Amino acid sequence: MESNWPLTGRTEELDLLEKILVGPDHCGVVVSGPAGVGKTRLATELTQRAAERGCVVERVTANRSLSDVAFGALIHLVPSGADTSDSTVELMQGLRDELRREQQVLLFVDDGHLLDDASAAAIHMLAATGTVFVVVTVRAREPVADPITTLWKDGLAVRLELQPLSRLETADVLAAGLAGQVSRLTVNRLWYATRGNVLFLRELARAGQMSGRLCLRGGVWSWDGDIAFGERLSELIEARLVGLTADETAVLEVLAVGEPLELEFLPHVDVLESLEARGLVSATDDGGRVSIRLAHPLYGESLRARMGMLRRRAILSGLADELAAAGVRRRGDLIRLAGWSLDGGRALDPETLLAAAREARHVFDHRATERFARSATEKGGGPDAHVLLADALYWQCRHDEAAAVLSRSHEGGHDAWRPIVTASNLFWGLGDTEAAETVLRKAQDDFGPSPEHDEFAAHRAFIVMFNGRPHEARAIAEAVLTSAAATDLSRARALQALIPALALTGHTNRAIEAADAGITFARSASADVPWSVNYLQAGQATAYWLAGRLADMHALAQEGYTAATNRRTDDVRGLWATLLGRALLSRGLVASARHQFREAADLLRQHDFGSMLSWCHAGQSIAATWLGDLDGALELLAEAQRVHQPMVHTHDSEILLAEAWLAAARGEHSRAERLVRSAADTAVARGQRALEALALHDGVRLGFPGLRQRLALLADQVDGELVRCFAAHAAAQAGTEFLAVSQRFEELGATLLAAETAASAARAFTNDINAKAAAVHRCRALARRVEGAVTPALRAVDESPVLAALTTREREIAELVARRLSNQEISDRLTLSIRTVENHLARLYGRLGVTRNDLPGLFGLD
Repeated sequence: MESNWPLTGRTEELDLLEKILVGPDHCGVVVSGPAGVGKTRLATELTQRAAERGCVVERVTANRSLSDVAFGALIHLVPSGADTSDSTVELMQGLRDELRREQQVLLFVDDGHLLDDASAAAIHMLAATGTVFVVVTVRAREPVADPITTLWKDGLAVRLELQPLSRLETADVLAAGLAGQVSRLTVNRLWYATRGNVLFLRELARAGQMSGRLCLRGGVWSWDGDIAFGERLSELIEARLVGLTADETAVLEVLAVGEPLELEFLPHVDVLESLEARGLVSATDDGGRVSIRLAHPLYGESLRARMGMLRRRAILSGLADELAAAGVRRRGDLIRLAGWSLDGGRALDPETLLAAAREARHVFDHRATERFARSATEKGGGPDAHVLLADALYWQCRHDEAAAVLSRSHEGGHDAWRPIVTASNLFWGLGDTEAAETVLRKAQDDFGPSPEHDEFAAHRAFIVMFNGRPHEARAIAEAVLTSAAATDLSRARALQALIPALALTGHTNRAIEAADAGITFARSASADVPWSVNYLQAGQATAYWLAGRLADMHALAQEGYTAATNRRTDDVRGLWATLLGRALLSRGLVASARHQFREAADLLRQHDFGSMLSWCHAGQSIAATWLGDLDGALELLAEAQRVHQPMVHTHDSEILLAEAWLAAARGEHSRAERLVRSAADTAVARGQRALEALALHDGVRLGFPGLRQRLALLADQVDGELVRCFAAHAAAQAGTEFLAVSQRFEELGATLLAAETAASAARAFTNDINAKAAAVHRCRALARRVEGAVTPALRAVDESPVLAALTTREREIAELVARRLSNQEISDRLTLSIRTVENHLARLYGRLGVTRNDLPGLFGLD
């Protein structure tokens, strides 16, 4: 890591300061802000710009050791031979005369709050007389000498309050400093830990790299494990905590292990005002109750690191006693009570531990759920504790452990929940579809007609849906929704299966309507299934995509991903990140999609609950192919195939399409055609009409024949404008027809498809030069918006028209030659004999009147 990161996130402030520098209205700027916020760096950048403009730059660094020495900070600027015992006025006049010898002088004063009075007065005089342009940095909350304060109060200088970096600015700084993509989750964690303090951010990132916690994985920088900092950052934090009294230290230690805390939990509340004044604690009004927390998260890290184990346990035990005495009244109190009690060595009954585990599960804190449930099992919490523990392990993808816990526990307790956890673990974790369905069917038989029966059916519908049987899933889910015994919980689970089943089978309008209606059920059932809303919305996003409502899909996926990233838990982050990548890809924002898929893959490697990683890699491979990174696309395709879970069949066809696009990009058109047709047939076999349409249209885009009739049929079977546009594209022959389809694709927000169909229009206008030129212009204008993507259809705009005379096989061989493959390599790739390759080449050379060296130019590949 570079010791000096590039200045990022301060462009607006720097431009403002430069404008003041060159303007006639002010003689200086004062940059104020907390320590570490980047004042010195910003001022230094300004001085560099000033030097480039021809200014002479003089630098002054004030410090405490010279703050009692008259002119101590300016001693190096005093004229040579001057008697420092002269009067202040004479020294100041000499200093002014010395600096006036230069044409234009910028005086940079760092840490101006530490200036001695004489130096401060001299700097004010130099600025007021126009001798220099002053740039002064001062630390917020520190007293500043009156002459410096007067600079901005009298309007001689502009004061800029430099704020900590925002979350977005932190992302930019990290990306620039690490010279690579940084996961949004990592950005959020480091922003929260540093609160946008540039110095802390740089040192924390440095420490993370040295410890291996901040590592580059799959092209994305990610932070693994707890936040921890190295010696340099520790020293910076410790410097803020010096000079504390015993009472102040006691308050800060209690906050470090228990924040945020109400006043009644804190000792020595009389010192809170002084701690707040020093910027060490902050207070907020939380619904009429004052909550106190440390002013910076890293203060807590430092205090906890130096705290002994016994002291920590004593504090936590005391907090638990106080909370138990006050009574559990607010959401989160049970989790606090259980956590403080276990950490403080305080006994808790299994009922309280189970209640705390359920509350932790509701907020997606599976580690806390596991801890509380495990403790409850050890204290005789019964079957419910075992099932809750298994559920927590399942959500953490520790499926073998979950199975072991379930096998050791006996029947009883909340019997309706046990089969659901068992079946979930069997299907999603252990890949045993038959066993999972058997468990749920047996449970239905055992319970008979009842609300529990519908719960088991709804859960089975979800499994069946992702097993690639959407029609069967739809039938099961609709039966639950019409059952008089069904609870809101059962209906919410059934809708999670029904919505994607409807979308994949082509009923996208019904899927979208069902999602809208289902939100009510999901929210009422959220105490038991807190993630229901996310799954319903994810299904709705899929329906938006397949219906061609791409802007709606993009907005919903962006909202879902932002919300998931801002939460502490990771259950649905990877899901939303992948959907956002798919939305970007569908809209033709190909480089952005690749960036998003890369981030999604990083999340899914850590927690791939829904077996989304293979779909994510497939999308990433397609994006890489369109951007010309064929080696990267090949690696991603291999990874998609490697991690694909055999029990999940919702995106088999898309993995085949990723392979087809790569084959086409490598000039293997015959193989690409076979893969496209296989993808469409795979979707047909699973009843996934919408995915069949996607596969067939990819074939149209790649120029494969015989797909028009199938797409025409699907246009009547799949809701939405998207598949109707696919069919119109396949049916188009005249240039005007292609242009009409291009306009329809653009209205949907499918920019890449609009560009490709404009390219087809250009090729179709064989006799109308003006129309052809207009189509080419439209194609290229649209292509400028797809972030560097180049598909075969777009490349064809620059191909020679003589290639139209070639057969499919001749064109395939010619393109491989154009890509500079040898005859032997072509023979191996197409499984043809060398003699057959040579014969094809001889015929096409004669027909086109070209040589081997001319072919790259004909294909626009020279």
